[in-house]
Amino acid sequence: MAPKARSFYSRLADLMSVKKHQPRSSVAAWMRCRLSFSLLRSALLCLRGTRYSTPSNTDIGDLDCEATLVESGIRVDRLGIE
Repeated sequence: MAPKARSFYSRLADLMSVKKHQPRSSVAAWMRCRLSFSLLRSALLCLRGTRYSTPSNTDIGDLDCEATLVESGIRVDRLGIE
């Protein structure tokens, strides 16, 4: 990631972790996972074109980042994602 993008995502993770009362590492890992899948969907869309309607938006108002990470099996340590 570019330096400005990294600082943006870091600041956003800080704000979301304070708002959601969840560890910053869990929120940052969830954000990285969402970004990775969004980029993957975009690449696949470029390769094969669209065959379905656009997916619905995720409401992050009642999102629990820690529970999502546990359910997905993503491991988070103190330094980041393993």
